[in-house]
Amino acid sequence: MERFNTKIDISKRIVSFDEGIPDIALISNNIGLVRPQKSIVLKARHHVDVRVRLANFKYCNAVLLEPNPILAKKGIVGARYLVQPLEGKAVLRLLNSTNKNIKIYKSSILATVNNIGENSIMDLLDNEHSTPANPDGNVMSLKSEESHENELEFDLTDSDLPD
Repeated sequence: MERFNTKIDISKRIVSFDEGIPDIALISNNIGLVRPQKSIVLKARHHVDVRVRLANFKYCNAVLLEPNPILAKKGIVGARYLVQPLEGKAVLRLLNSTNKNIKIYKSSILATVNNIGENSIMDLLDNEHSTPANPDGNVMSLKSEESHENELEFDLTDSDLPD
């Protein structure tokens, strides 16, 4: 953390770096719950994309769906998703890791909804923000350069390796 001069502001829920790297994420408190649109049966050892509705939720463009930890106790694994809900609806992927079918009722809470600050979402192809900085402030290239400075050389003449 000292290398990048990291600052953590708990009250604003922001982690920032002084070396030109943008804020990592601006995640607010849970602002809603995720429930299935209808009751479903998860077949044994199968995964399914479940259509869900977002309840108690203030509409915004980007949200993070985090699976309910109670699902794991039932043998259900949920994927964490960054989604753009459409009219309060989204899709959540669930995996039944057990050998029996599991029924999920319409009133079940599958996940929580967290609001994400839109300016904290970076495009993976955005080279301006995705390149890490050296401690001296210079930007390192992500491309492989023909540099032999850190190359290791081994003398294998006395080894037991076959020719």
